[in-house]
Amino acid sequence: MRKTLVLCFIHGFKVRARAAPRSADVTDTARQGGESTFGQDYRFTEHLRAAVAQKLPKVDVRVLLYPKYDTRGDLGQCVSRFRDWLEEKVIDMEVAAGTPSPTVEPSVRTVLIGHSMGGIVAAEMVIGLASEKPIYSEDGIRKPESPAFNGLMFPYVQGVLAFDTPYLGISPGVVAHGAEGHYQNAAATISQLGGLGTALWGGNKAAAAAAAKAPPPAA
Repeated sequence: MRKTLVLCFIHGFKVRARAAPRSADVTDTARQGGESTFGQDYRFTEHLRAAVAQKLPKVDVRVLLYPKYDTRGDLGQCVSRFRDWLEEKVIDMEVAAGTPSPTVEPSVRTVLIGHSMGGIVAAEMVIGLASEKPIYSEDGIRKPESPAFNGLMFPYVQGVLAFDTPYLGISPGVVAHGAEGHYQNAAATISQLGGLGTALWGGNKAAAAAAAKAPPPAA
């Protein structure tokens, strides 16, 4: 069965069109998060898809564009709506591919690509997916109460790319899951996302682990 890699693009958060000062018929596209966010007529998305497809000739590389106005409003609700939307899209792909068990052996994997607050939405979704506990049968075996990485996440997110996203410069209160309280979950998620991520970015795992444990620089 041929594998599918989905490049899912998420525009900035709380975008809205506005009329230009001298004309009610002209809108300021710089704040819309529309076509210009990822290149005119989404050219950047196709350029990236073609580049990835060239490197992964045995993989069906596709592009998904999250509707631009769906990232308005409360962040927690935005994350939930995005997850439902992506889940529906991936389910359709898995059904079309005839995948026997999408949660155990998914044929579709996704890389989330967010711009500005779209990167926050992407990261929040992955943290939520990774921290959910798997559903166990009643076998009488006591399960650990501490949260653990969920290796059976669905949709399966292979990695997150973000452009101009303020991961290190945003108040934890703004983030739906709380950046400080879920740091360990995020670190576990990042360490588990291998495969494609390693191929794309390379890097030394030992060096990355050492960097993760190092204290932040003094202000």
